[in-house]
Amino acid sequence: MSSDNNADGGASRSDALAALARARDELARGSVERGWDACLIAAGIGRELGDAGLVIDAATLIPGPQLGSHHMTTARQAVCLEALGMLDPGESARRRRLESYLAGLSGGWTETPAVTAVPLTDEQADSLILELRAAHAAAMAPERLAERLEIATRLRDTARAAHRDDDTAWGMLWRLDALALYGRRIELNADFIELVGVIRRLDSPQWHWRVATIRSALALLDDYIDDVPPLTAEAARLGADAGVEEVWFIDLILRSALARRTGEGLPGIEEEVRHALADAPFLAQGWRAGLLIALGSIDDALEIWRALAPHVDEVPLTAMEWLLAATTHAELSIVAHDRPAAAHLYEMLSPHGHLHVMPTVMTPYGGAVALYLGDLAAFLGRSASARTHYEAALSSSQDMHAPAFSRRAREAIARLGPPTSPRSPLSPLSPREAEVAELVGAGMTNREVAHRLFLSERTVENHVSNILQRLGLPNRAAVAAWVSRQHPA
Repeated sequence: MSSDNNADGGASRSDALAALARARDELARGSVERGWDACLIAAGIGRELGDAGLVIDAATLIPGPQLGSHHMTTARQAVCLEALGMLDPGESARRRRLESYLAGLSGGWTETPAVTAVPLTDEQADSLILELRAAHAAAMAPERLAERLEIATRLRDTARAAHRDDDTAWGMLWRLDALALYGRRIELNADFIELVGVIRRLDSPQWHWRVATIRSALALLDDYIDDVPPLTAEAARLGADAGVEEVWFIDLILRSALARRTGEGLPGIEEEVRHALADAPFLAQGWRAGLLIALGSIDDALEIWRALAPHVDEVPLTAMEWLLAATTHAELSIVAHDRPAAAHLYEMLSPHGHLHVMPTVMTPYGGAVALYLGDLAAFLGRSASARTHYEAALSSSQDMHAPAFSRRAREAIARLGPPTSPRSPLSPLSPREAEVAELVGAGMTNREVAHRLFLSERTVENHVSNILQRLGLPNRAAVAAWVSRQHPA
């Protein structure tokens, strides 16, 4: 047992017991949050003193899951895991108590973290975390998104087991980025609640800024327009107080997206963006061109496009902004009536029709890629493909709870008019294979195709295999290109 006094003159065991007593008082008054704050103080003292009993008492003082306190669950789980790591191998009764408490803590709303049987040493944790960070940086291309999500999950779990709150938060943030690109809104919000819990425990000014920025971006996604300015201002204040250098740039990105959505303050925003891009790569000028279009300065926007058009392939695939740049270029090519560029961008984006445009969850949502594919197909005269893309965009926008983009998809479908009589099948495919090929060409996954056509995923897999064999094509991207050629302008 640790001595009552910290040898360095810091907090003592008596201070921790006093904090636990305050926690009980707060719980008796009905304040779970203030009770948990006091538990965190006691756990911190226990950590400093190496007193596993104090950490266990702090971790388990609040009984089970609490209604309305989901944001604290992850932090409570983290303290439980920390306490488990402090136990000696022979303390089986305490271990069973903690594992039982941990298993019942999620209440079904959060994942129950795996308990590491043999904890990593600090050196092993450092090495693995460094390896995962490098792997994540190398997996930024859209086609490696599944790998990115897996890496982020491994980083979160490894760091959590090693009691590295900062690395745990990075793993969670990277998961949020991947979930946003997939459009998996339910998981995204659940993970965000977990991140808030970790940041509450970490209490880092930089992370408080990141969380506030995510709240602002999600408010814009949800179309809660009146909430965005105060949330963005609060995020900017927190970032400035924390000394975050990039805060002004992220703030400008958010305010720029809000201005485009509402039409308010566009001239001032365009001027800010123009100055901000003075030292940026020229390919970033697509951002300003979009604002100029919103302002009605079409000629100025087209001047930028003429300079950008020959270089659309030069945006690095590993840049997190690749989808944003490609969809921005798609918009510009249509405004410029640049059919060759539009056809090329359609081919570039087709393999990613199941994804969404959101470089990071800290930046504004830009809609489903399918929406831009629909715009390109409509411009190129491929009305059947356009309808398929727009319908996919409407479905995925609704799943993402992106009302502004759901409206855009509905309006686009309405502009196409009523569907024409059923198309003849795409020879040499059967009618059902032709349907599957069209949806694959629209960028849908097998699961999405199965959902649309009321088929099993295995049946869709068989159809895709038959399509590849009949057409002599190597992969889904080639199917998308083939379908595109069946609907020439």
